[in-house]
Amino acid sequence: MQATSHLPGEAGEDIPPEGGLYAWLVVAGCFALLMASWGLLFSVGIFQTYFEANQLRDFSPSEIGWIPGVLVFVALTVGLQVGPLLDRYGPTYILLLGTICIASSFLVLAQCNAYWQIMLCFGFWAGLGCACLSTPAIAIIPHYFQRRVGFALGVALAGAGLGGVVFPFMIQTGFDHIGWAWTMRMLALIFGVLAALGTASVKSRLAKKMVKGVLSFRSFKDSRFTWLVVGLFCKRMTFQNCIAFVAKRLLLVLEFDFYAVLGILPTFTIAKGFSTSDSTSMMAVLNA
Repeated sequence: MQATSHLPGEAGEDIPPEGGLYAWLVVAGCFALLMASWGLLFSVGIFQTYFEANQLRDFSPSEIGWIPGVLVFVALTVGLQVGPLLDRYGPTYILLLGTICIASSFLVLAQCNAYWQIMLCFGFWAGLGCACLSTPAIAIIPHYFQRRVGFALGVALAGAGLGGVVFPFMIQTGFDHIGWAWTMRMLALIFGVLAALGTASVKSRLAKKMVKGVLSFRSFKDSRFTWLVVGLFCKRMTFQNCIAFVAKRLLLVLEFDFYAVLGILPTFTIAKGFSTSDSTSMMAVLNA
């Protein structure tokens, strides 16, 4: 008999199945979703280099850098709003929106030449698609796993790493052999298929929650509640907790630094005299 951390008297508490065929099918779907979304985020430097040499050669690297920067910013920050929507409506409609966004953005990007066009398609539209695909992919796995949730999340997140290794070579090869437009159409097909497979596989196992908003500060109108929160916060802020608090903030900063490195690494490598293929290899090694 398998032991769990739940007490026998906890009636009505939902316990994840801890595996099974469908649970691992969901993990496979999350693998595909993260490969399409975070795999793209891990490959932004290839686009930066191409823009500098082609459509946006009249702009400075710092001006061009705003485009992949907006992509990463939108993908990470919109996820804060996707979470409550996921609780309320489930993953299906959100994933459908993400699939449409990421596939259509690259279809339109194939025809883009102006700075503002690329910013809208690649920065905002593709970023929205990444947010709608990646947030449910991470949030759904704990519905099916509790004790093995770390392992299941690791398997799903391997899709992001695989995308970060494969896509730079694929994109650069496409630029060299079939050109910009057909490479973008190829990516639209690949991302669309991966997102569609993930959408078909990922289903919520828990009941939907009626969430009215992300944050509510109404409770702080009661001074007793406010002082209670302050007191609990001060009580918990021991030296060890302060260290943990600072460490978490440092990890957040390092995460943004990681995306920044992914964006500027190919440009920096080429500026130091290496070839485009060398910069692609450097990016793949960093993502491995």
